[in-house]
Amino acid sequence: MPRPGDARRDLVVVASFEPLPIFLHRRAHPDDRARPVVALDADDRVEHADPLAKQCGIEPGMRLAGAQQRSDELVVAASGGPDQAAAWAVLEEEAYAFSPRVCTVREGVLAFEGEADEARAFARAFGVRVGAAASVEAAHLLAYTAARGEARASRDPWTVLDDAPAYLLRGVGLSRLNLERLGWLGVERIGELRAWSAAQLTAYLAADGAEVVRHLKGPHRSRLPIYAPLPTLRATHAFYDTVLEPHQVDPVLERLALELAERLGDRAARHVTVETDGSGLRSRATRRAKRPLRDPWKLLRAIEHALEDAGSQALGIDEVAVTLSGLSRPSSQGSLWQQRERLERAVRDVHERYAGQARRFVEIDPHALLRSRHWALVDAATGEPIGEAPLELPAEATVEALAGGAALPPEPAPGVIVHA
Repeated sequence: MPRPGDARRDLVVVASFEPLPIFLHRRAHPDDRARPVVALDADDRVEHADPLAKQCGIEPGMRLAGAQQRSDELVVAASGGPDQAAAWAVLEEEAYAFSPRVCTVREGVLAFEGEADEARAFARAFGVRVGAAASVEAAHLLAYTAARGEARASRDPWTVLDDAPAYLLRGVGLSRLNLERLGWLGVERIGELRAWSAAQLTAYLAADGAEVVRHLKGPHRSRLPIYAPLPTLRATHAFYDTVLEPHQVDPVLERLALELAERLGDRAARHVTVETDGSGLRSRATRRAKRPLRDPWKLLRAIEHALEDAGSQALGIDEVAVTLSGLSRPSSQGSLWQQRERLERAVRDVHERYAGQARRFVEIDPHALLRSRHWALVDAATGEPIGEAPLELPAEATVEALAGGAALPPEPAPGVIVHA
């Protein structure tokens, strides 16, 4: 198998994992092979249905309740979200083993430079449709002419594509309505549509025209960028025996969180992925943090939530692996004009002239029944609590005004409020 750094290959290989949610579900749950699987859109309607679901009479656009009436064993695949994005990143890394030049055409369609043998090997390894041609666009269309688990390679792809049905263009952006409108004109083959000029295609297909023109007329891409794997951190633990109980798993998760937090150093992670092996099954789930994770205890909570999403603990765990991705080095900047530093300087100036008069509020109990117990007044310079609330002051007696260049009041002020 070629390794990164090999000489450039002549063909571009494009693999279609579509529909991606169903492919990922089949890969993660091989035991569901005999059950129909669908993926839903935002309105809980069927967006994608696998062949088994279609055999049951389930079609895209159907309500979930109606689809469940067609099959008692229907499985709904998770669609979108950080778990799907992380799984797609893993597929990119696996394609990197075939070629150093890999890129995403769109989520669910992957391209890399290779040869016909590599295209066939990739199709067998992943069970997907694969096309290989001199350009990304031609290889993309060729992939739709192949059966699942097979590859179609051609150095003169249009001899194959011109006779291919026009509905294959649905995969590159042609809408169902425009496909029907082309049928009114008797256009059934891609070659018949390729005979049109770019201006005719754009005028007749409207919004769909740009993508169809790019695939049929060009410009075509024949060179892909070098793939740069994203940095990740990974920690694993193999149990001596299958574990089921939380008291067996929790100490291991805590140790993995502490280890990963130490390896992070000054970096932080945005995604936490937990993979488990047990009872012959592999489960995987990803959590996306609202804020970059660096603290080991917050990291531990994210790991526990991801393990809960994987739903594998009840079946028993033989091995657990935690992967951190989306690594970055968070930085803090007050603002372009350094208002934070100017505010701190103003607090010091007030404290030096009127000690104890620069004050600020800190939150102590946001759930207290009395509103007066939500906040406490403290000295802005020392942080020490102050018993009495300050009097209302005019705008010129605030620290913001002082930080903006206003002069200190001539008489000692009963209190200057710092607005954080």
